[in-house]
Amino acid sequence: MERTTRSGRPYAAFTHRLDKDIQVIVTNVDISEALQRALLDSDERAAAQEAGIPPDFDDDSEWEDEVESRPPSPLSDLTTTDAEQPSRRSPIPIETLSCEPTLLQQDHLATSPSAMVGLEAPSSLSVEQLRRRVQRYKRRKERRAETAASTPHTPYRKKMRVKHNQSHREQSPIHSAFDTGQAYASKSGAWIASAGKRTARARRLRREILIKEGVLVIENPKLILDRHGNIIAVLLGRPEEEDDWDDVVRRVEELFARIRKAGEKSRAFRAKDLVHRRGRFAILATGVSFGGGQQRPGNLTHSKKRAKLVQCLLRDHSLRRIAGFQSSGLARYAPKLWKYYVETLSTLFENHDGLQHNFTNSVYPAATCNLGPSTVADEHLDLNNCAHGLCAITSMGPYDHRKGGDLFLKQLNMLVPFPSGSTVLIPSAFVEHGNTTIADGEARFSFTQYAAGALFRWVKYGCRTAKSLLEKRGGAEIVAALDGEPGSHWKWAMGLFSKVDGLEEDRRSALGDLYV
Repeated sequence: MERTTRSGRPYAAFTHRLDKDIQVIVTNVDISEALQRALLDSDERAAAQEAGIPPDFDDDSEWEDEVESRPPSPLSDLTTTDAEQPSRRSPIPIETLSCEPTLLQQDHLATSPSAMVGLEAPSSLSVEQLRRRVQRYKRRKERRAETAASTPHTPYRKKMRVKHNQSHREQSPIHSAFDTGQAYASKSGAWIASAGKRTARARRLRREILIKEGVLVIENPKLILDRHGNIIAVLLGRPEEEDDWDDVVRRVEELFARIRKAGEKSRAFRAKDLVHRRGRFAILATGVSFGGGQQRPGNLTHSKKRAKLVQCLLRDHSLRRIAGFQSSGLARYAPKLWKYYVETLSTLFENHDGLQHNFTNSVYPAATCNLGPSTVADEHLDLNNCAHGLCAITSMGPYDHRKGGDLFLKQLNMLVPFPSGSTVLIPSAFVEHGNTTIADGEARFSFTQYAAGALFRWVKYGCRTAKSLLEKRGGAEIVAALDGEPGSHWKWAMGLFSKVDGLEEDRRSALGDLYV
């Protein structure tokens, strides 16, 4: 019997209502050279990081400098529901923490028994008690691992919920003149973007000035193509079939404002959480990262005060829905890239038990909550992101999107009005982007998901650094074989972008039985 939704529509994991009415914006942009430069430069930057050489530009250290060094907490039971699962971001049991504004100010945190493993034992515990606790920890971990193997519940094997799968409106493609191959990538890596030529100070973007300069104003929803027909950006807009999306967005807006105020009152934020090269607004990043001197991929960690705030964010069902919408949009309009994420990141998580997903319904390994009060990003590149990946951004807040808060895409010469609740997917590592200013007194927030390019490099080299591989006998030959001929990687990366006329075939090939 054919499966149907409650509305009577045929069920399909990634089928969207407007597939038959796809529209595009055609540009004359060719990104091939830019992407080639970005990919070639990435190994150079990675090699410098492995050698302990500091970057010669203001990098993304505010997003990823603190990585978990403690033994991992036991894995959550993957058969439980989200409401039943404790947060895996910190050793704080969910039941001990309330996200009410008054309780977010408290400094005291209860610590779970499992978090004590590998740490100094409290004086009240005898050696025998601690030994038994460690044994219980190991048994629980083994049981959960067995459960996870028999009933996998990860972003990589999960069928998307119907309310997300059928809510992306089919976008109108726009061709640009941008050449993907011209994207900036580091010479040494082909995994992360190159710093390129950077101005001393990022400019603040004003809508009226950009329009006078002749930028194209592009409304949601649309597909943006380069001159070769590759889908290089997706203006997803809002979920069309979710009647409560306004409520979802409003709840996240209120959550972000409450978290920011709680963090300010408790002094949880560091200086670089408030003022950074993207602008002047509070940020909280969470997820899996690699870079900035790290020896291996790890979970971003936080002080006790920040951990409480992050935990409240990751528990929120409305934020989880936005994360799922972003991830399913990637699968829908960049299916080959989505498959590349799935294959690489599943290998990463399978080989490192301590790594933890932010959301079980999103393929992205990291996220940043931009908490405002006025989230207006200066023009910038996200240099640590995967050079050929797509970053997801959802805008929120009670600002007038007709007058400000637009998304500016510099290399595409496009200005995208960005209403609250709308989502875009952009190549943030090689297309400079930022927001136009909003009116004084207006509030704006955003939520982004992304993947560090160094994670893909780590997996490609067998879950090790290039430096450690080169130190082994025959390592140079292995690296050369993995890297391929000079300049070949960018051609492969270009192939991860779908074309409109091949989108259906790419979906069936990449998504398999998840696509009907």
